[in-house]
Amino acid sequence: MNANGCKGTSAAVVVVVTPNGIPTLTASGPLTFCAGGSVVLTSSAATGNVFSTGATTQSITVTTSGTYTVTAGGQCGGTSAAVTVTVNPCRIINIPVTQPTCDPLLGGTTTSVCVLNPTTFVTTCTITTYVYVGTPAFITVMGPMLMASAGVSYQFFLNGVAISGATQQMYFPTTFGNYTVQVTNSAGCVSTSQVIRSNVDYGNNCPDIHKNFCDPCNDGNPNTINDRVRNDCKCRGDFFSPNITVRCPKDTIVLTTSRYGTVVNFNVAFSTNCKIGRENWVDVVQTSGYYSGYPFPPDSRTQIELVGTDMCGNKSSCSFMVRTTPLPGAQVLSLATPDVSVKPIIDNKVSGVSSIQAHVFPNPVKNSANIEFSNSGEAAHLFLE
Repeated sequence: MNANGCKGTSAAVVVVVTPNGIPTLTASGPLTFCAGGSVVLTSSAATGNVFSTGATTQSITVTTSGTYTVTAGGQCGGTSAAVTVTVNPCRIINIPVTQPTCDPLLGGTTTSVCVLNPTTFVTTCTITTYVYVGTPAFITVMGPMLMASAGVSYQFFLNGVAISGATQQMYFPTTFGNYTVQVTNSAGCVSTSQVIRSNVDYGNNCPDIHKNFCDPCNDGNPNTINDRVRNDCKCRGDFFSPNITVRCPKDTIVLTTSRYGTVVNFNVAFSTNCKIGRENWVDVVQTSGYYSGYPFPPDSRTQIELVGTDMCGNKSSCSFMVRTTPLPGAQVLSLATPDVSVKPIIDNKVSGVSSIQAHVFPNPVKNSANIEFSNSGEAAHLFLE
């Protein structure tokens, strides 16, 4: 209404109310992590963002500790709630572990398993290296006998089926077929050998493989040779007298060069006419005394005794004496028989002399020795250096 009392309607005024534009921040992952990690902070506003770091994008990647905000929304906008990021200096502990395995494919490989402690931020990694401890098994054919490779237990198989009682290292096939052996070693690993096709007639079973009387076989009697299958399908052979000999070295005197003793090496010869297939080996076992290659103590007498057994079961034995001299001072060695080999050893130099009496005068300072040999009043002098 105006001063004159007149009424009227004013022009319309448009009022625009803008929604609250205060942005919020969203994290892509944990806000506490180890050095080297990161987290992405994203604003709810698509545009107009200004982060506390100065960035004007919608998202930022944070790799350091701190408090982060974003401002957006113009006149009706504002600043988001603060987001705190904590970056810890984390430690990694590696624990190496060696793991035996019977799997040849796994041997030599390495695995790693890591676990993070969320409280201490320590990462513990167990690094496991697998070591193959298996032993490949194999069969050696020794005439009619199958010999398994070395192990702690054995099981022979015929055509894939375990043979009852065939649990020794050696096995004599009694029929034709495919033979294998499982060998268990000291680590508990089981290995299977190659397949051996046996055509040995060890039991007079006249198999079809014998086509004529000239085919070879074995009648199971080790005292026959040149076995042949006759027309009656039985093995026949010519008998022979077994003869085995094991020969030892002669009695030996060794000059001691060390207070810990002197290494003595010796060889044993043998012969036998026992032959099964193409094999005629002799198993020689030492039953007393120090072994070859071992140090013999000073001023000692050692009786070495050996026994040999051939494939026919025949035995032969031999023995010999090893005498070592005392280390200090002069010694007189009175020998029982003239057939004695005196072998002074200094600096790997060896001299052999047969005598009845030997006077040994070692000189440790010069690493030498004077040795006097006498026989029937005649003396010979030898100087070793």
